[in-house]
Amino acid sequence: MAPAEIENVPGRFPKVHASVVVGGADGLDGQVPVACVVSIDASNPPTEAELREFVSQHLAVGKTLVPYLLMSELPRNSAGEIHRHRFEQMAAKLLPSMPHE
Repeated sequence: MAPAEIENVPGRFPKVHASVVVGGADGLDGQVPVACVVSIDASNPPTEAELREFVSQHLAVGKTLVPYLLMSELPRNSAGEIHRHRFEQMAAKLLPSMPHE
Protein backbone atom coordinates (compact mmCIF):
# COMPACT_ATOMS: atom_id res chain seq x y z
CA MET A 1 0.00 0.00 0.00
CA ALA A 2 1.45 3.35 -1.02
CA PRO A 3 1.46 6.10 1.63
CA ALA A 4 -0.20 8.41 -0.91
CA GLU A 5 -3.34 6.24 -0.77
CA ILE A 6 -3.91 7.13 2.86
CA GLU A 7 -2.05 10.42 3.25
CA ASN A 8 -5.07 12.69 3.65
CA VAL A 9 -7.15 10.57 6.04
CA PRO A 10 -5.51 11.32 9.42
CA GLY A 11 -5.43 15.04 8.59
CA ARG A 12 -9.23 15.10 8.34
CA PHE A 13 -9.64 14.02 11.98
CA PRO A 14 -11.12 16.96 13.96
CA LYS A 15 -8.29 17.07 16.55
CA VAL A 16 -5.51 16.97 13.92
CA HIS A 17 -3.89 20.13 12.59
CA ALA A 18 -1.56 18.41 10.10
CA SER A 19 -0.29 14.96 9.23
CA VAL A 20 2.05 13.14 6.91
CA VAL A 21 2.27 9.43 6.14
CA VAL A 22 5.53 7.70 5.33
CA GLY A 23 6.54 4.11 4.77
CA GLY A 24 8.41 2.65 7.72
CA ALA A 25 10.32 -0.60 7.48
CA ASP A 26 9.55 -3.24 10.07
CA GLY A 27 10.95 -6.70 10.50
CA LEU A 28 7.58 -8.38 10.02
CA ASP A 29 5.80 -7.09 6.92
CA GLY A 30 8.62 -5.32 5.13
CA GLN A 31 7.04 -1.89 5.26
CA VAL A 32 4.10 -0.33 7.06
CA PRO A 33 2.55 3.12 6.74
CA VAL A 34 3.30 5.40 9.68
CA ALA A 35 1.28 8.55 10.36
CA CYS A 36 3.02 11.53 11.93
CA VAL A 37 0.34 13.75 13.44
CA VAL A 38 0.29 17.30 14.83
CA SER A 39 -2.57 18.02 17.22
CA ILE A 40 -4.65 21.20 17.06
CA ASP A 41 -4.56 21.41 20.87
CA ALA A 42 -1.44 20.02 22.56
CA SER A 43 -3.34 19.73 25.84
CA ASN A 44 -5.99 17.51 24.21
CA PRO A 45 -4.28 15.46 21.51
CA PRO A 46 -6.05 12.64 19.68
CA THR A 47 -5.51 9.21 21.15
CA GLU A 48 -4.21 6.35 19.04
CA ALA A 49 -7.57 4.60 19.56
CA GLU A 50 -9.47 7.64 18.23
CA LEU A 51 -7.20 7.87 15.19
CA ARG A 52 -7.47 4.13 14.49
CA GLU A 53 -11.27 4.29 14.66
CA PHE A 54 -11.46 7.32 12.38
CA VAL A 55 -9.04 5.89 9.83
CA SER A 56 -10.79 2.52 9.82
CA GLN A 57 -14.05 4.30 8.90
CA HIS A 58 -12.42 6.02 5.92
CA LEU A 59 -10.14 3.35 4.46
CA ALA A 60 -10.82 -0.05 2.96
CA VAL A 61 -10.47 -3.09 5.20
CA GLY A 62 -6.84 -4.07 5.60
CA LYS A 63 -5.50 -0.56 5.07
CA THR A 64 -4.35 0.68 8.41
CA LEU A 65 -1.70 2.92 9.91
CA VAL A 66 0.71 1.55 12.47
CA PRO A 67 1.76 3.48 14.51
CA TYR A 68 0.75 7.09 15.00
CA LEU A 69 3.54 9.43 16.03
CA LEU A 70 2.28 12.54 17.82
CA MET A 71 4.52 15.51 17.08
CA SER A 72 4.58 19.20 18.01
CA GLU A 73 5.29 20.18 14.38
CA LEU A 74 6.14 18.65 11.03
CA PRO A 75 9.79 19.21 10.08
CA ARG A 76 10.13 21.09 6.81
CA ASN A 77 13.02 21.73 4.47
CA SER A 78 14.29 25.19 3.47
CA ALA A 79 11.61 25.40 0.74
CA GLY A 80 8.86 24.82 3.32
CA GLU A 81 8.08 21.32 2.06
CA ILE A 82 7.54 18.46 4.49
CA HIS A 83 10.86 16.73 5.14
CA ARG A 84 9.79 13.12 4.42
CA HIS A 85 13.25 11.66 4.79
CA ARG A 86 13.34 12.82 8.40
CA PHE A 87 10.03 11.08 9.11
CA GLU A 88 11.26 7.89 7.49
CA GLN A 89 14.35 7.98 9.72
CA MET A 90 12.21 8.55 12.83
CA ALA A 91 9.86 5.72 11.88
CA ALA A 92 12.80 3.36 11.29
CA LYS A 93 14.11 4.05 14.80
CA LEU A 94 10.73 3.65 16.50
CA LEU A 95 9.13 0.72 14.67
CA PRO A 96 11.25 -2.13 16.06
CA SER A 97 10.22 -1.24 19.61
CA MET A 98 6.51 -0.63 18.95
CA PRO A 99 3.81 -3.29 19.20
CA HIS A 100 1.97 -4.34 16.04
CA GLU A 101 -1.63 -5.45 15.68
